[in-house]
Amino acid sequence: MLATWIKLVDLDERSRDGRGRVTDAILRRGADAIENCEEAFRLTFRLALRNNAIAGDAERDLRVA
Repeated sequence: MLATWIKLVDLDERSRDGRGRVTDAILRRGADAIENCEEAFRLTFRLALRNNAIAGDAERDLRVA
């Protein structure tokens, strides 16, 4: 995640002040973007687990029938 955060900061050169420091705003935007990616991953993973469980139930039902 840190590598992604660093890339996000490096992509926006306009966020640097006159002395080359990264402003707080771009750091916050990068942190928010990473948090959103992590949440999307968690939701996708949960959906995949649920779909696997449904598929497993259907497979068991077919074997029983």
